[in-house]
Amino acid sequence: MKKSLLIAMTTCLGFLLLFSSAGLGENPAPYILGFSSEVTGRRAELGIANKRGALMALEKINAAGGVNGRQLKTVFYDGQSQPVVCVKNTKRIIDVDKAIACMGYTSVGGSLASVQTATDGQTLLFSAAPAIVTGTGTKKWLFTVVPDQMIASVPILIKNLLDRGAKKVAYIYVDTAYGKLGVRAFNLSCEKLGIEHHRRLSLTADR
Repeated sequence: MKKSLLIAMTTCLGFLLLFSSAGLGENPAPYILGFSSEVTGRRAELGIANKRGALMALEKINAAGGVNGRQLKTVFYDGQSQPVVCVKNTKRIIDVDKAIACMGYTSVGGSLASVQTATDGQTLLFSAAPAIVTGTGTKKWLFTVVPDQMIASVPILIKNLLDRGAKKVAYIYVDTAYGKLGVRAFNLSCEKLGIEHHRRLSLTADR
């Protein structure tokens, strides 16, 4: 997972920065990457690992000469596992830090809440959460390396149950942005597989 994230981040940054290299001086200014990672709160375990992995990747990239002759500089903010905090961080990353990309975002809620701010600022939001469901509307400034539930899990699980002789399928989910995306993937999967939508039960998340 960490290796895939490193490769995807490096590739994405390469394309993003390729067109930003005009006017380089003898000592070009570094490219700034802004991170909003949930290092406290419910998503802290993922956010801390995300931050550590990012620092390791950036150290390796800078040691190899950076990108287009420029070093990469990072600013980190704690998303606190709260979407409203992620939105504030995103706005600061774009308006104050002048970063070329917003990164981190280990929660679906924080990612989706921040997309409009990134869109308004025409700045890439690189999410480490499964914040996209195939078959739904495209968000131009949102990019994620995590496979969405419509491809990676839900339809596979449903088909496996049907192959094992299940006649009815119930979907239990947590009432969060991630859980609601799962419901959408469940509905689309049922339609695609030609089976009737069955009961969906939501559980309230422990905030």
